[in-house]
Amino acid sequence: MLAPVGGLRHDEGVKNDTQSWTLTDPVTVLPQVGAARSRQLELLGIASLGDLLLHLPHRYEDRSRVLRIEEIEPGEACSVFGEVIAATQRRIAGRGVLFEAKISDDSGVLHCSWFNAAYLGDVLKEGVSVFLYGRVDLYKERLSMNHPDYEVMDSDVSDWAPAGVVAVYPGTEGMSQKLFRGWIELVLARFSDSLDERIPVDIRDRCGLKSLSWSIRQVHCPDNIDLALTARFRMVFEEFLEIQLILALRKSHYKTRLAGIEHAGDGHLTTALLDSLPFDLTEDQATVLREIQSDMALGKPLHRLLQGDVGSGKTVVAVLAMLTALESGSQSALMVPTEVLAAQ
Repeated sequence: MLAPVGGLRHDEGVKNDTQSWTLTDPVTVLPQVGAARSRQLELLGIASLGDLLLHLPHRYEDRSRVLRIEEIEPGEACSVFGEVIAATQRRIAGRGVLFEAKISDDSGVLHCSWFNAAYLGDVLKEGVSVFLYGRVDLYKERLSMNHPDYEVMDSDVSDWAPAGVVAVYPGTEGMSQKLFRGWIELVLARFSDSLDERIPVDIRDRCGLKSLSWSIRQVHCPDNIDLALTARFRMVFEEFLEIQLILALRKSHYKTRLAGIEHAGDGHLTTALLDSLPFDLTEDQATVLREIQSDMALGKPLHRLLQGDVGSGKTVVAVLAMLTALESGSQSALMVPTEVLAAQ
């Protein structure tokens, strides 16, 4: 089931034919996205339809488990199906309008409330069948859901099934999850089967990765939690691969096209320090120092990461490299992350 709970339908206020959309189109082509909402989306890094597809959920809710009201334990999130038996709204000073509804499934009554949702008076009327999802708490000795997601059901619910696993997105104030799911449903319907694959087949096969089209659908509208995590791994893998490729290209550019400074050194400072140490360098320390000094003498930009356990001698190797630069007429700076380390 692709349509998320409470999502927009394709015929509800879509501003133009979705088939004419491109991934670079601004989000303002989407229903209910004007200038103000567009600015809100930009705060989330979403300016185009392509950005929206890559706005990944930060968690999932499993709504497939529907409980009878008598089975609910306070403190848990769950799905409930029932009938509206009472609905009222009232104004609360300083907080706006509170809409309240009582839901019954013949096993008990669930009290639901929504702030600043007066429009629900035209939606959740007495006698309406409704599906709810939210956290249930015990308030004044009664089971209560505060601002649950809802889906109004038709009179014939014989073929209805709960939404299953639903994506929850990083958002911002005034941006409901229903809106996100509705927008993403529209964009998925338009693009999910026509996305250009960006990872070569041999890499996907070697790393056990699914296709981009499959992953983008499952990460937003997963069949189950396991498939959602599989899809997310593929999307995150691609993001990290892109970062590594950029870094590799930059490193290649530095090595082949940019000139550096030759730091050959004559050894008089490094020798003096080595002679003053109360210990000899280990074989590994000496090997690493030779490699660093060899790179410094090439006249090309140097990028090195020296790894080692605490107390393995990284600092003495760094100081010897600094002295090599000083012998060559350059300056050096030793930076450490904390004031305590700086003092040491």
